[in-house]
Amino acid sequence: VIKSRKTFCEISTSTKKNPRGERKVHDPIELTLNSYLNLLSSDMKPIFKIDRMSDTCITPRRNEPVKATMDFMKELYYWSRKVEIYFTEHMFPMNSENKENISTLLKKEYLHPVLPIFQEKENDMEIDSGEESDNSIILPHSDVEKMINGQNENLAKKLKLVESDFNENSFISTTESIIIIATSHAQTISSFYVQSMRYIEEKMEDQLRSAIGKQVTPKDFTDFMNYHNKRFFKPAYAPKSFCYTIRRPEHYPEGLISIEDSSSEPISTIVNRIEGDHPMSFSINAATEIKFHGDKYAHAWVNYTFSGTSNPSSLKLAARARQFS
Repeated sequence: VIKSRKTFCEISTSTKKNPRGERKVHDPIELTLNSYLNLLSSDMKPIFKIDRMSDTCITPRRNEPVKATMDFMKELYYWSRKVEIYFTEHMFPMNSENKENISTLLKKEYLHPVLPIFQEKENDMEIDSGEESDNSIILPHSDVEKMINGQNENLAKKLKLVESDFNENSFISTTESIIIIATSHAQTISSFYVQSMRYIEEKMEDQLRSAIGKQVTPKDFTDFMNYHNKRFFKPAYAPKSFCYTIRRPEHYPEGLISIEDSSSEPISTIVNRIEGDHPMSFSINAATEIKFHGDKYAHAWVNYTFSGTSNPSSLKLAARARQFS
């Protein structure tokens, strides 16, 4: 337990019924700090690093270290929000003192050192090697320290103001006020971090979209691969549209069968033909078995999707009969 305190207040009511109930025990509000502590060294210095050579590193936003940090920031936000709600909606309404001071306490007037910063340079930029240089794409440590120091000074002023407005003997003391300031600040920082990472990803998507000239969808990529597969494969092995006629030997086709995507276009499959050396059979009842001969075909289909998106493919088996004359 880092900090504990007991307090009480008197509630006046005009009825015999207890307005707050006889007793209520709130469930503990917990937060696991393991993922956060893993980002700190033994001397409490940050050791966050993105392995750009990892197979799971796709963009500055989509990689395992950033994903783990974003998950923790989301958990921190919801934990801080629950703690703040406990005080502002359960404890503070029980006491009518210091309403003006409480209103001032709830104002979120802090400096937040979490923002996406883009710097445009005329010369080519190189990856930072760990030392500050003119070509570094990483914000210098001196600038980071200035923002953190500005945040600390801002919080120190807020805490000093709280100490003058509240005391430890009142129902709402300096302790509760500091908790409100900390949880409120944690909510904003965690929210800013998640929004900043999403903004960086959106800027990269905008640049890629501008370079290509359109928003690329899985269907566009499928059409692209279908076009180039005709050039990569020999005709005997090239993917073919899954659309085949149904006919009896030496008769005109009686219809078509196909597997189609959501745009009603036949999918392209790689086909392997196996000659029918052995008869195939199926039973229609206990005494009757039907045997038939024919070639066997194995089809392979590659479904293209983008990571981080749901699978939009919706296949259907379509059978069409020829119009009777």
